[in-house]
Amino acid sequence: MGTDRANYKLLSKEELPETWEWSNINGTNFLTLGRNQHIPEYCGSCWAFSATSAVSDRIKIMRNAQWPDISISPQVLLSCSNKDDGCHGGEMMTAYEYMYRYNITDETCSSYQALGRDNGLPCSKQVICKNCSGLGASTKCWEQETYRSYTVTEFAEISGELAMMNEIKARGPITCAIAVPKSLFEYKDGVYVDKTGAKTQTHGISVVGWGVENGTPYWLVRNSWGESWGIHGFFKVIRGVDNIGIEEQCSYAVPKDTWTEADKQQEEKSKNKNKLEILEILLEPNKFPNLPVPEFKINLLNKKLLLNNLSNTQMFKTFLPIMIGETLMELTT
Repeated sequence: MGTDRANYKLLSKEELPETWEWSNINGTNFLTLGRNQHIPEYCGSCWAFSATSAVSDRIKIMRNAQWPDISISPQVLLSCSNKDDGCHGGEMMTAYEYMYRYNITDETCSSYQALGRDNGLPCSKQVICKNCSGLGASTKCWEQETYRSYTVTEFAEISGELAMMNEIKARGPITCAIAVPKSLFEYKDGVYVDKTGAKTQTHGISVVGWGVENGTPYWLVRNSWGESWGIHGFFKVIRGVDNIGIEEQCSYAVPKDTWTEADKQQEEKSKNKNKLEILEILLEPNKFPNLPVPEFKINLLNKKLLLNNLSNTQMFKTFLPIMIGETLMELTT
């Protein structure tokens, strides 16, 4: 899975738009929430945040910004990706590999703890997905038996300005490794240009687009240092000259659509719940004390048949008059 399998037409630089930012495509934001890897305590989890942010954004793009946003959990990677070192660092490619091999949950299942397999939070069923109840000392948590998970169909490395631009426009944000000069910590706005020649890559980010500002081409980059840093957690860095090594070691993953079927199942579950509520009304005349009591003679088999038939529109039309007292009906096999 480490080779580029791009199945889209590669565009020349002249064919690509001057500006393409997934934060604003014809007025629609396709990016998910901003992140801060340093709370509740410092953790070297940039690799997990950049990978999960990029995949979350790509899922939002595939869903055409449909509500709700899905935010993939970096905590699962910190605790469970054995090829990485948790809060002591890792790689985006191995993060993608974990998603490909084992699937991954979202943050409603596994919230960020700023701990990993290296410093106190090894992988477990509760790390994958848990729920809790109670307050303070009485809090009890347990692993969820059922939950949604997500995966990717492919992942690959990519490098160079043109290849990066094509991949970003075609399928969404990518992850890149960068050097972090001291001046980057002080970044506020504008197009960042490192003049020290720093190339030692020690930090992972996601590139979410590009543009031109005052004649200077730039990459739009999502960081994981919180929205109080930079431009609400983002920064612009000069494009096309491999500044801070941003165009050398990039990667991407392509999410698999696991949500459409899950949404259908959830919708069907909701419909079945509504059917059960209707059945309860039909089988409990005391809920309507002013109505004559129908002579229902229904065994378990009849109930199952009734539930199956409730999906039929005509059957609903037959049962509704019972509910409003216009007629009575004896249900038999």
